[in-house]
Amino acid sequence: MLSETELIEAFLEASIRGQETLLANKQFLAESRFGVNQLVSKQAGLLVKVNVQKQPVQFWVRHDAPNREQIHKLLEQQQFLTTGKQNDDGFCGYQYFPVKQGYALNCQSARALWKSWRTLYRLNENMAQARKLLIKGGHDWEQIQKITISNNLLFIETPTGETTSHMDDDIAWLSEVPPQRPAQPAVKEVAPTPTAEPAEAVTEYVGFADGYED
Repeated sequence: MLSETELIEAFLEASIRGQETLLANKQFLAESRFGVNQLVSKQAGLLVKVNVQKQPVQFWVRHDAPNREQIHKLLEQQQFLTTGKQNDDGFCGYQYFPVKQGYALNCQSARALWKSWRTLYRLNENMAQARKLLIKGGHDWEQIQKITISNNLLFIETPTGETTSHMDDDIAWLSEVPPQRPAQPAVKEVAPTPTAEPAEAVTEYVGFADGYED
């Protein structure tokens, strides 16, 4: 029988491929109804739904789902991030946002983004490095041009406008991954050549041959 995590992973993978699913264990039921895949808790009811007939797929996760944090992390691993939007039924949307090459994904509070921005600015004493942070904008990632705070709110300026987040709100951004230095070849230790000991002097004794006469 599939574990809790294995079943959720199988449900997400099938949904991303646009495939219907039918799985169950003691906690969950994953099924398809009229082209919509659903993850249902046998105790808490409907947790996740996704229309697999509509591309690109978008997941909807119930905001008060008991397993929301676990589902949230598994979706992040598949590069599906929350849109920050919630429908009338209390479900939050998740869309596919691929991470750009050379960047790492960060999903933390807006307060953590502010600290990263300030750290980069102070270390480099200019905005060049700080502006290498990217944030979601529409269907792509945008360069953060400026961040300010006021009354526990974070104001983020990008080329297309300004967004506002509470300092405790979860937010996703990209930070540049430092280029890896080429590995240095290992230096093979060579055992020192033993010093040859000086040969002992040999004294040759020359005697008179037998039978020699003066």
